Amino acid sequence: MTALFVCYRREDSAGHAGRVFDKLRQSFGDSAVFLDTSAISPGMKWPLILKDRVSSCKVLVVIIGTRWLSPRLRDENDWVHQELATAFGTGKLVIPVVVDGAKVPDQKELPPRIKPLNECQAIWLDHRSSTGYNAGLERLVQDISTSIDIPRVGPPATLVIRRTGSIAVSAANFKIFLNGERVGEVPNDAVRRYQVPPGNYVLYIEAGTSALGFLFCRKATR
Repeated sequence: MTALFVCYRREDSAGHAGRVFDKLRQSFGDSAVFLDTSAISPGMKWPLILKDRVSSCKVLVVIIGTRWLSPRLRDENDWVHQELATAFGTGKLVIPVVVDGAKVPDQKELPPRIKPLNECQAIWLDHRSSTGYNAGLERLVQDISTSIDIPRVGPPATLVIRRTGSIAVSAANFKIFLNGERVGEVPNDAVRRYQVPPGNYVLYIEAGTSALGFLFCRKATR
């Protein structure tokens, strides 16, 4: 089940929505977060998917920029209107994330079904400072963690790949595999690092048809 739904108006805050989505994905995992541009494949019936994901989520994160409050919001067919109305109607936790110096609209500016938005505690992302912006994202993650039962994911593992001294392979690259899936190549005299999800892997290096060499694996630290 998708626990977190990111609601936004594309012409208003698509870039911010992408950054919020990335932060939530890194914190709670890919399957826990829904953003329409990343989760709806060509040919799928997106109106049904949006309604289903809002109805089944635990938290709706709505991104509010300076162009979010448009006349379209009073149209019940507007998707931002529908998503918020569904979230409030089904008792979801709604967290406004305010960007670009915008503000949460007053109740008199909101249609009846989404007037509760004005009463929701918001988080501000300071676009003038990367430090302030990132601090706002961290606060969003912390607020979600303390509000609902949702597991955090660990940091990625780091694979450090290098040639061992006992093996000399000239004019050939080592092929790097994780659980049988090829993820890249590295020249036999080079060192590279690959970010991979946490977990246990069967790791080996293949040169031609023979398994040669070693992979050195360690957990990344924060």
